[in-house]
Amino acid sequence: MVIQDHGHPDQVNHNIWASNIYAEDSAYAVVTELNDFGHSNVTVVNVTATRVQDPVYMFYLSNVTFSDLNIVNATTTTSVVSIHNVNNFSMQKVRVKGGVPTSTVVSVKESSNVSLDDIYPKKTTHFNYGAVLLSSSETNASTITVTNSNFQYILKKPPVFVKIEASG
Repeated sequence: MVIQDHGHPDQVNHNIWASNIYAEDSAYAVVTELNDFGHSNVTVVNVTATRVQDPVYMFYLSNVTFSDLNIVNATTTTSVVSIHNVNNFSMQKVRVKGGVPTSTVVSVKESSNVSLDDIYPKKTTHFNYGAVLLSSSETNASTITVTNSNFQYILKKPPVFVKIEASG
């Protein structure tokens, strides 16, 4: 599933609901190709991504709900889920099984009011981190929560890494 605006500010996306997405042997399962035009209100439910390069890559959105993500044998060497410049984002029930060793399960960059709940990489995965949270603002970083997640098979400790760097 691709949400895009083709670089036109008159093509702003609002009130998108998508469910039962199945992607296999592809570049993405869910991706946004957007500019910062105010895209909002996106709900994505029940996604299965098998042997997908970058299963979820979302940026320039607000008010996003994402639930029931099942990833099998992802081929990425970076993050299975990448969230950049997404505000008011909620992700629940993520299961990751197999795949190549990658840096992290979920990467959140320059986003605020983010809730990650029930993130569970299975024993057959070898991630360095469960979640990496990057921000140039301590305020944004303080509005990101990770709850009810099982990171026992994450290689690095602590499994949730937060880095705040001043921009400029």
